[in-house]
Amino acid sequence: MSLKVNYIELHKQVDDLRSRVRELEEALAASQSSRHPAEHSSQGSHSSARKNALNSADNPEEHSLPMEFDALMVSPTGMQQWLGSTALSEWFVKPEKDKLPEAAALYKPTNITMMHGEPMAFSPNSLSQDQLAEYRRTAIAALPDPDTFHRIVSIYYEQVAWLYNPVPRTRLMEIAHPLLYGTPDHINAHEISTVHSILALGYLFDLSKPPGSPEVYKHASMSKFSISLECIFARTTVSTIEAYLLRLIFLLFDRDRAAPMQVYGHLGIVWRLIVSIGMHRDPARWHFDNAECQRRRRIFWDFVAFDTWQCMSWGRPSSVTSNVYDCRVPWLDENDVEGEEQRFQRWRFIFVRDILLDVLAHCTTCGATPTIGTVMKLDKRIRDYQLFGMSSQPQADSTQPVQATVYQRNIMFCIKESVICFLHRPFFVSALNENLRDPLRSRFAGSCLALHASATALLGRGHALLDYQPHVSRFFVWWGQAFTSIVALGALVIKAPGSTLAPSSLSEILIAEKAFERAAEGFKASRLLPSIRKLRERAQAAIDDYNSGRYPPALQDTADVLPGIIHGPTLIPSAIFPAPLECPVDTTSCSTETTPPVSQPESVDALVAGYLQTLQSELDQMAKQHAASRPEVQETNNPTATSQDVQNLFGFYMPPSTTLLPSAPPLLSDAQTTPAFSSATWAEFMASFGVTFE
Repeated sequence: MSLKVNYIELHKQVDDLRSRVRELEEALAASQSSRHPAEHSSQGSHSSARKNALNSADNPEEHSLPMEFDALMVSPTGMQQWLGSTALSEWFVKPEKDKLPEAAALYKPTNITMMHGEPMAFSPNSLSQDQLAEYRRTAIAALPDPDTFHRIVSIYYEQVAWLYNPVPRTRLMEIAHPLLYGTPDHINAHEISTVHSILALGYLFDLSKPPGSPEVYKHASMSKFSISLECIFARTTVSTIEAYLLRLIFLLFDRDRAAPMQVYGHLGIVWRLIVSIGMHRDPARWHFDNAECQRRRRIFWDFVAFDTWQCMSWGRPSSVTSNVYDCRVPWLDENDVEGEEQRFQRWRFIFVRDILLDVLAHCTTCGATPTIGTVMKLDKRIRDYQLFGMSSQPQADSTQPVQATVYQRNIMFCIKESVICFLHRPFFVSALNENLRDPLRSRFAGSCLALHASATALLGRGHALLDYQPHVSRFFVWWGQAFTSIVALGALVIKAPGSTLAPSSLSEILIAEKAFERAAEGFKASRLLPSIRKLRERAQAAIDDYNSGRYPPALQDTADVLPGIIHGPTLIPSAIFPAPLECPVDTTSCSTETTPPVSQPESVDALVAGYLQTLQSELDQMAKQHAASRPEVQETNNPTATSQDVQNLFGFYMPPSTTLLPSAPPLLSDAQTTPAFSSATWAEFMASFGVTFE
């Protein structure tokens, strides 16, 4: 009993001391305010932060975020985009108009390969069997000669497939051999699309050509074209999932800034296609042979890994939850693993299943602010997860290229550090928002240390990878994560230049800037480099001001130099969204023999054609009658004036029959706004129904 009384008395004394400390702090703040009004705001924030710490000191693990962190970007035209707490900083950077590479400007797709709107270019049901066969021959004819094909495919498997490999080389060769050597009858259009996507990615990493070479655009366009030849919903196969997933992987490598925005939406379509053919259920329940079981499992988990990582980079929830699938990880029994490539993929899939899906669910839960205790438990799970399950040296009998093994071991490290940064960033930003001289005095000091350590470790891999392999500049994965880490370290320097972590953070920014300069050939690095330079200048100025005694710093808007460092729910008005790049124009660099012109559809509904011709005749007659009643219109020599006048009078357009002659329709890109009505547009609209007027 005496112990209990002493315990209660001790807590009473602690509470009394807390109350006294609060009174003294408030008195000190009032005194300082009367003597130094300019510093009152800073001192007040310090006092408030300290009081919050005292109030919740009983259980530090229960410290929670004051609010949820997310942003809604709204453009003047009404376009909107929501970004969650783990969104990459690059999505907040205001886009500048990108210019296509000079080499790419040599290539202009033909009408049939200019397919905007992923992935359906047209409805295959609107084409006859003869037209589908002709289009199919066009796609096959666009393949390179066998020697070039094997060279480009080797580049793909060395430089891309070490991470995303939904179609192993043996499977690709089963598809490609009939296409290259003249017996392609049993190869479907989606398999042809798969081949073109792999070629597009291979050419992208061919160092003998610029990143935006004509061949990249040619095969990317043919991939879109081929996947549209068969309805993805009515004729879904496992090959459809392979082709669609490769198309989305290519979009992440594309220089088009609007391309990643398409990926998130299309992931939902791929998920529904997967469910529609039962790939979310383990294939053993249908007694498939082992090879088919492993193929279906591999593709399913490649999709889950791709989807989870993309959702994490946008801060958005995934459609895939653990209670809606039971498909096993391929090679779950380690004795079934054959080679380094399968060993890495197995590690990646298990890491996604056991760690990444839980982190994503934690970071995208709405309405419940996470606590630092929960975050620290997830942090421990990530750090305790075995990193190098592979041997320290590549196996002698490994069929995988050595550079692929180096990439895999580095990306395993970077993935873990990136996830830790994602996890701690909201708490790190909350610590900076407390306006303490050093965020390490915050209740979220643990998150500050964790993010600083992981960001520094992640940035340290940049130069090592560039020294080993120049292809890294063209790979998308590291650069987006690195830029987010640079912004986080820059925020620490700018907002807390007196922190003990500020000098080392500035040094890391300087080193990372040099890595981005070395990789300026790549789309990602060159696009983000101006923002890094601006951030480095502001960070250096903050350190200089602090060393000169100018603290606290003057209030400045940091949204332009610290993209993604937001304060709670944030509305970003007048946001600028990237417009899709327009495809360049000219076919001289790509042989027109590989993409022969395709005839217009011949099967036209006679009733529709007759009705449209009758309607056109009636409209012309109405225009003539109206012109007869208005002499001032007849005086003009403009042959389109009468119909234009009728348009003004009745509010609709009646094109003269002379403008409805067959002609090549214009190629309108997604970047263009809705054009004014023109005769060419009318002709294009009619031609889409297979109707031409003689």
